[in-house]
Amino acid sequence: MTKDRLVDSPIHIIKSNNVHDTTTTTTRINNDVLPDNHTNAVDTNAADEEEEEEDVGLSALEVEFRDMMLQFTRYSERDIASVSAPRYRALYQGVAAGALEPDVLRAFGVLYQDIYSLRIAGRMIFRHLQHVMEQSIETRHHEEQSILAASASASNNNNNNNSTGLTLADIDTGRTIFSLFTLVIHPSSSSSRDPIEEPAEEWTLSQLVDSGIIAMTAELLGYNDNDDGNDDVHPILHMLDPEDRKRLDFENFMTGLHRCAQAFTTKECNISCILDQMLHRMQEIVANNNNNNNNNNNNDKNNSFSRVGRSSSREQKYSDRYDHMLTTFGEWENGMATTATTNNAKQNDSRRWLVLRGCFTGAKNPKVANALKIVYTDYTALRVAGDLIFKLMTKVMKKKQ
Repeated sequence: MTKDRLVDSPIHIIKSNNVHDTTTTTTRINNDVLPDNHTNAVDTNAADEEEEEEDVGLSALEVEFRDMMLQFTRYSERDIASVSAPRYRALYQGVAAGALEPDVLRAFGVLYQDIYSLRIAGRMIFRHLQHVMEQSIETRHHEEQSILAASASASNNNNNNNSTGLTLADIDTGRTIFSLFTLVIHPSSSSSRDPIEEPAEEWTLSQLVDSGIIAMTAELLGYNDNDDGNDDVHPILHMLDPEDRKRLDFENFMTGLHRCAQAFTTKECNISCILDQMLHRMQEIVANNNNNNNNNNNNDKNNSFSRVGRSSSREQKYSDRYDHMLTTFGEWENGMATTATTNNAKQNDSRRWLVLRGCFTGAKNPKVANALKIVYTDYTALRVAGDLIFKLMTKVMKKKQ
């Protein structure tokens, strides 16, 4: 196997003797920008490690990388849906999608072995995402048990023969609805940049009223507020919040909605029916908000990462840079002759060409491209690595031309 490392000279590296020990391993990049005389960042031992283990097939780093990627494919749709932050969900979906694309998997494997800073950052993010998923699944199980028990008890105590308890499918639908509240109450948050900022775990009743969510719920339940003499206090609020907490978390939202459904719905339109209709309505609202945001962004491009009280120029710069790279990969692929990567076997098998093919494939996969954009705009180490990779791929294309 040809050992052609992606890059030739190392940046300043302080590393422990154990390649898997990240507690005492750091990579210095002056001011988070690659210096002009150190444009090639690499772990110089990566190829040697691979060569030492060539006789047994995959190197230790390749096995480590593939094991991490495999972990993301084991998360079910329900697991990913239980993660509250939208951008985290996009990361899980994107990594899982990349693991199913052979070209992307090979390209990421090469990069993971050859670029030391990328490998260290990848390990840190992997551990963090593992922790987030474990917490999300644990929280979901607790919520499900509490909601199922509460709805079953309420159904047993209700005299309405049409009353039924909630199912796991109902809870899954409700969780999707609740996650969309963020995009309805704060429409601009759909472009929020920082994945560390979790969406609200509970909402005030005033937010739900002002956003129109309560009115929509009343409409779907068939409640006519003209029958009530008090326009200031919606009766449905009392059922959603019987303890007058003035706030709703997901668990209280589901049990409260179940109480409302028991009072207002019929056998032909039960809680499952209401949840399906609410999800459809919420998706329409979010789609309309996104269209409005896109129109506003076309008029004022600097608003695409806008957030109240925070400058967006830097975020927008990173977003634009990533979009340019994505577009360039598409142009390169379209401009290449169909035989450009098939006539020369040695060239095809080189590590640079493996990475280039992975870039072409990843750029065409929306989930992969979206996940890569998130890490590029949010994580400095990965942004620096991304810029380096693009420079290297540019050199590959120039040699071809």
